[in-house]
Amino acid sequence: MGITVEKFLEIVSDYKLKPVAGEDGLGHITEWFHFVEDMYEIENINEKELIFSSGAQLQEEAVFMEFVIKLVAKNCSGLVIPLGAHVKAFPDSMVQFCNESGFPLIKAPQHVNISNVVKLFCLQILESEKANKQLFSAMKNAISFPQQTELYAPTFLQYGFRKKEPYTTVIIKLENMHALSASEVQWVIKSMEQTLMSAGDKSFELTMEDIFVLVFSNYTDQAIRDIMLKIIVLLRMKEYTFYTGVSMNLPGLDKLSKSYLQAKQTADLGEKMGWKNMLVHYSELGVYQLLLSISDKEAKQNYYDNILGKLEQYDKNNKSNYLDFLSTYLECNCNINETADKLFVHRNTVVYKINKISEMLDCDLSDMEVRVELYLANMLRNIL
Repeated sequence: MGITVEKFLEIVSDYKLKPVAGEDGLGHITEWFHFVEDMYEIENINEKELIFSSGAQLQEEAVFMEFVIKLVAKNCSGLVIPLGAHVKAFPDSMVQFCNESGFPLIKAPQHVNISNVVKLFCLQILESEKANKQLFSAMKNAISFPQQTELYAPTFLQYGFRKKEPYTTVIIKLENMHALSASEVQWVIKSMEQTLMSAGDKSFELTMEDIFVLVFSNYTDQAIRDIMLKIIVLLRMKEYTFYTGVSMNLPGLDKLSKSYLQAKQTADLGEKMGWKNMLVHYSELGVYQLLLSISDKEAKQNYYDNILGKLEQYDKNNKSNYLDFLSTYLECNCNINETADKLFVHRNTVVYKINKISEMLDCDLSDMEVRVELYLANMLRNIL
């Protein structure tokens, strides 16, 4: 985890560092720094590093321009260079290039103490890493022991979160995440972190087992939607298959556990229903909200068994698909022709199977109450 270039400038504001170009890139994440004086040193730079240089070897405009172009190609976070001693001014062509590339070009006063600047920067990076670890532990406590706020509230308060603010949890499940390389997983994590940091400092990302957990504090529903759509676009570009769950915006730190559960249930349901590569909100689940809120799993299982248990057992014994057929029939609002079209079968086949199901379950599928019972049981099938 790092900090944005904009955050870096805030931290060292007393030293009067100012961006002169590439301000669109101030949201770039910077994870470390690198002092570079020679063109050949660039090959040792890692991406997302903030570059410092005295400019002693960059007095020729062509050399300076090539230097900056190579930094952009290496995906560096920005360049900090003092004006006065070696570099008198930034060429107009360089300013234009940095603006077009969204590469922060930052000037420092001639006699600035760069060592102190870097020291402050390093302390903030280390604090960021520490915060991530502590928030991870606090979030796990909030999920597991929601009533014991003393286990997690102090950590959240320490890092600027508040007890009474609204909280939203988002969960992203990557399909076959275990098969991804460590570098691919890190790419996903860093991409999400950069998107979050660019949108504000009251959110964070955690990786828990096979899911990514994003927590937002005091964000509007629309702001969260906008952030998530950017992340979804990034994941789609990589052609990942994924499922999402977005909780409701719940008031208070003590609701974090409920927020997490809503997001997790939504993502799990989305995976079962095949709602892939899209943003799914708990608030949009309709009747599923009611079913998911029932904590008595045994009661849900008993209801399902009483209504559809016989049909499920018949399918297992006879290798038939009456349960799936019934699900499609209900999804088609019990319309025979629509069901036939969706399954690519003759309507007589639909009528036959309806009669067969009615016989096996000893019910009348034309009765509205029976249809409601079957519909609820079929929905329970997706969450048990």
